[in-house]
Amino acid sequence: MVTVLVSFAGLPAAAQQFDEDIKQTIQDYLKAHQANGTFSGEVKLKLHDQTATWRTGYRYFSRLQPFQEGDLFRIGSLTKPVVASWFGRRFQDGTLNPGSFISAWFPEQDQWEDITLSHLLAHTSGIRNYTALPDFPETLHLPASIDEIIQRFADLPLESEPGSTFSYSNSGYILLSKIMALETGLPFMDAIDAFIAEELEIENMMYERPDSAIDRLVTGYTDLSTFEESRFIHMSLPLGAGGLMATGSAMIDFTERMYDEAFLSEHWRRTLLDPQSGNYAHGFATGPVLSRPSIGHAGGINGFASNWLHFPVDSLTVVILSNYEAANVGPIMRDIVSIVFGRSFDMPVVREPIRLQDEELERFSGRFEINPGFSIQIRNSESRLFAQGTGQPEVELFPESPTKFFLRQLDVQIEFIYNAETGIADRLKLYQSGMVLEGRRVP
Repeated sequence: MVTVLVSFAGLPAAAQQFDEDIKQTIQDYLKAHQANGTFSGEVKLKLHDQTATWRTGYRYFSRLQPFQEGDLFRIGSLTKPVVASWFGRRFQDGTLNPGSFISAWFPEQDQWEDITLSHLLAHTSGIRNYTALPDFPETLHLPASIDEIIQRFADLPLESEPGSTFSYSNSGYILLSKIMALETGLPFMDAIDAFIAEELEIENMMYERPDSAIDRLVTGYTDLSTFEESRFIHMSLPLGAGGLMATGSAMIDFTERMYDEAFLSEHWRRTLLDPQSGNYAHGFATGPVLSRPSIGHAGGINGFASNWLHFPVDSLTVVILSNYEAANVGPIMRDIVSIVFGRSFDMPVVREPIRLQDEELERFSGRFEINPGFSIQIRNSESRLFAQGTGQPEVELFPESPTKFFLRQLDVQIEFIYNAETGIADRLKLYQSGMVLEGRRVP
């Protein structure tokens, strides 16, 4: 990464407009990420009444199909603020209350008797996160009813006293999905779609129905260098924890609706956005970004990564939707916001791989110990080099010189050092986040 300091002359940030320098800098920044295989997708910004959109990569890589207006992305946990806004409306009309105990809907669960709607929304219920359970990866492809999902964690002991500790739990949003279904008399997918269409009055945001073909939904990827598509997930599983798909424009519309007094009064908006633990409120992350007040959320689901931030004082909204699940959307968001506000940011260095012969790569194969608890296994397969750290997935290394390699997914480089006598690499250096770690070849 190269740190760049951009200084855009003009009005204060709160009144700033997108000029051509800002637009071009963001375009160059995203193109650099695409060239490195670290981003594909759409970025949409709205500053006051001005909107700008950038797209890079492809909606379907195998056919090099470019993105187009109206493309839908899975938005993962950006679903949670939408679910929270449904509850905000129910709090406002008096149907429900943040302090309502969930025993009203789950009377058979004695251990949940002290848990409130507020606890579920704010991830302070103490209920175990079902997507972190050991068997979850093996059940991704299997359909399940909402009650079957709840049974996976219903009898597990609480991790903490309700209201005492923040612990991110998708299970809480499964329970909120069930409550929505019970309160509306509709299956959750129908309930959330009706809310989006009739109360939020937003187009191009909806639940991704299981087993349905959706032409506008772009293809999600696990690896952009090989065009490997993401692992299948049955969409009966995420529900209110992460099952929506949307366009960037729909997320802009959602932001504006949240600040529309006709939709939600200031009192109840403040209630939803009141931090409960750290910077997390009721379905929204809050707190300063670049010393400016903001609300937002990040999301990730098979094949997709997303991030959404709104700066109310500056009237700025930024939406990042990627069809690459390993896209590091947090730092990308921070860099894009920095560009808009004229702060320093990291411009990705575009690395071009060279081709090495099989016999050259074979000299790197083996295990290199970084410390007694962590080593990196290097293997050569058909003139491609792969690395796997202890307890980590295998990743491909791309050569930029006869001894230096880089990762596309992360800003990580590995340099091999030859033994002059054997002609085989007996040491390596790993460069990451300003650190240099050394490893030696071991049997």
